[in-house]
Amino acid sequence: MSKISDGKFGERAACIYLSTKGYEVLERNWHCRYGEIDIVARKNNRLVFVEVKMRSQSDVMEFQDLVGASKLGKLRSSIDMYLYSKQLCTAEWRLDGVYVIRDPEKLHFRHFQGLLED
Repeated sequence: MSKISDGKFGERAACIYLSTKGYEVLERNWHCRYGEIDIVARKNNRLVFVEVKMRSQSDVMEFQDLVGASKLGKLRSSIDMYLYSKQLCTAEWRLDGVYVIRDPEKLHFRHFQGLLED
């Protein structure tokens, strides 16, 4: 699989995972000048922006180690732009990370909640 198709597969799998956990997926791959938000979802009246990473079992690390300060800054700017463009500036929100982990038999998920919050 190419890196792009691998990433799209991971995003689709993360959407299914989030749906089973009670999240309503609102948008995928939302773009602005600062970058892309992989998934925009809602749970319990809070917007949840989700960064998705596809990994093999052997290279899983802490999500915060993978998404550095520069990426977090771009995500924060993208979130601000999303909220502004949708007229949701006062909405409660948080940024989560989801690892989609492949092993030979099935997919596993690690969900990191609250990487950034309003």
